[in-house]
Amino acid sequence: MLPSLTNTNLQDHHFDVVTNVVGLVAAVLGDKFYWWIDPIGAILLAIYTISNWSGTVMENAGEIHLLLPPSFFNCRFCRKVAHF
Repeated sequence: MLPSLTNTNLQDHHFDVVTNVVGLVAAVLGDKFYWWIDPIGAILLAIYTISNWSGTVMENAGEIHLLLPPSFFNCRFCRKVAHF
């Protein structure tokens, strides 16, 4: 298994390559053939971005939950803030 930072950089570069290639291909095809190819490419990129990053957020939210000390939940101030 790759170290966490290496794996994060690998995922980030993969995301960048995919979005750049799809964006470039959609822009060129939209310019050469049909105008609507470019906006369709943008919509596909938006869906890909949302699905990719929402998965990352959910994964990290679970890890952050495990890092919080139990005393955090016993703090009177913290309970008031959480239920504000």
